[in-house]
Amino acid sequence: MKTVVMIGAGQMGRAAAALASDQALHILAFGDNEATGQIYGIPVLPVAEALRLQPDVVILTLRGRDRMDDLE
Repeated sequence: MKTVVMIGAGQMGRAAAALASDQALHILAFGDNEATGQIYGIPVLPVAEALRLQPDVVILTLRGRDRMDDLE
């Protein structure tokens, strides 16, 4: 089973997490600039901290280039 970090914890991130769980992917965390709490029991961490988990796959779930430019 591949491990995944989702970058973006908004509406698209939540939808992608639901799809990923159907594909037998293990989501380690969401990475988000506004890191607070959990989504579906998955921790929401600052982006750099989420990437330090060294997932097999990173999925960007951001809408628009301006949001990507804002990643920390």
